[in-house]
Amino acid sequence: MNRHCVCGDHIPYSWSMCKECLTIYGADRDAWPAWLSFAVSDEQREIDYNRSHDEVAYNDEYDYVGSTVVKGQYYSSSMGWGAYSDVD
Repeated sequence: MNRHCVCGDHIPYSWSMCKECLTIYGADRDAWPAWLSFAVSDEQREIDYNRSHDEVAYNDEYDYVGSTVVKGQYYSSSMGWGAYSDVD
């Protein structure tokens, strides 16, 4: 997903507006018109939602580790490989 300025230009994720719109409207969000505040906040809400709702497929029977399928195994960064029977 790309971030867009209110004018429609693509902008980096860390920006809220392009340089041209920032020159026009300024950096003080309290001085922005209501429609502009809503548009910038709405764009940020969509980015936050997509970031926190990434869907990952999960299969109870198999774990996929890279290109290797391991049945009945788990991997813990602190403990390494183990069998599901080892898990409480």
